[in-house]
Amino acid sequence: MNITETLNKINALNIEDRIFLVQAIWDSIAAEQVYPDLNEEQKKNWIPVLMILNLILIMY
Repeated sequence: MNITETLNKINALNIEDRIFLVQAIWDSIAAEQVYPDLNEEQKKNWIPVLMILNLILIMY
């Protein structure tokens, strides 16, 4: 898989489809119920992102 090519295709989607994709990815991650240990730097960077994603998903 070429991640750059995949990201370019995702960026070409309209906003509704990208939000749907984020929700599908988020649901698949949650379904695995795997919670990796995050170091402090990862926590600092990812917690705000996860909060924003949750707000977006609640709105839709």
